[in-house]
Amino acid sequence: MRKKILLEVYPKSKDLQKQWFVQFWTNGIRPKRVKLHIPNVPDVQKRMELAQQIISDIQSNGYVPQVKKKVKHQSDVGALLRNRFLERRDTLRNKTKCCYDSILKNYDAFLVGKDVNDKNIGKLFLKEIMLSGKKNATVNKHRVVLKSFYAGLVEDEILSFNPFDKTKKLNNNSTGSQYFKIRQIEELKQYMHASQLEFLWKAVVWIFYCYIRPGELRLVKVGDVDFDEWKVFMRGEISKNKKDEWIAIPDALKAYIAPMCLYQYDANFYLVGRDGLPSSEPVPTNWWSRHHLEMLRTLNYSERYNFYSWKHSGVCHAYRNGMDLRELQVQLRHHSLEMVAIYLKSMGANDMPSARSKAPKI
Repeated sequence: MRKKILLEVYPKSKDLQKQWFVQFWTNGIRPKRVKLHIPNVPDVQKRMELAQQIISDIQSNGYVPQVKKKVKHQSDVGALLRNRFLERRDTLRNKTKCCYDSILKNYDAFLVGKDVNDKNIGKLFLKEIMLSGKKNATVNKHRVVLKSFYAGLVEDEILSFNPFDKTKKLNNNSTGSQYFKIRQIEELKQYMHASQLEFLWKAVVWIFYCYIRPGELRLVKVGDVDFDEWKVFMRGEISKNKKDEWIAIPDALKAYIAPMCLYQYDANFYLVGRDGLPSSEPVPTNWWSRHHLEMLRTLNYSERYNFYSWKHSGVCHAYRNGMDLRELQVQLRHHSLEMVAIYLKSMGANDMPSARSKAPKI
């Protein structure tokens, strides 16, 4: 019999890309291994603090296992799914939170007056949103998110079945957002300068030259920029991949921002504010995207273009100007060269010059 509970934090490597948990063995004739998960906050010290709270609570009050409540009938499904979302909410990016919240609201509205014990309820929901005009990519996103939430509830024996298990993924031939051609870049640049959208251009140049995602750029601070070596520290807490990484500031961007003397601002100010200069408050979510969309509509651009297109544009034009895949990988913060190649292919920018110039004549 074990007289003392030994509590340990895993993984030992303290790798933030892995799920952390406190592990111990219960006392008794048949000791049982218990794992208590730690929220995926993007900081080693914060995760260790949360782990210590769990350990302290067990040492003070002992371990009381949660009794899983098995539900034979799926009654308040909407509330159960919402609770599962709230359990994960603090570990999600803001954009992901908004996406999941919207999907759950759509599903809640659909469930009104429906038989939630109908095992075809998942197929019926996906069919309804497809007939409402949603693109296949949007329908597939609803399917993946709801299937995942249901799976957790079924695994915990809270629900008896997953209505999305037998649903199928729809074909998705969407090309996504496209990159701007040289003439388009010049047209948009002139329009922004002439239409009191200079603040928008100041955000565009960071995205175009450094491949920083819009959601990341709004949270970059003046103190994250090294004005001696001209590079930007992308903090894991704001990065999509949750990793701390440095990216270079190209000479063209350096020449543009140097006269602004950004280093004179408070280090805690957000680098690009509403007026395009550092500010004590970050710009609201989708602040740039809304103004950019209005401009594109005014100029009759297709829906294939959006604010994110500037990141694609910077990458594609840099590649065609001779930047190799390894340099692009570092700047893009992609984990492999293959990922960069796939990215370029999706943009249609991976064609080789020799394919045009060296093809034989017949």
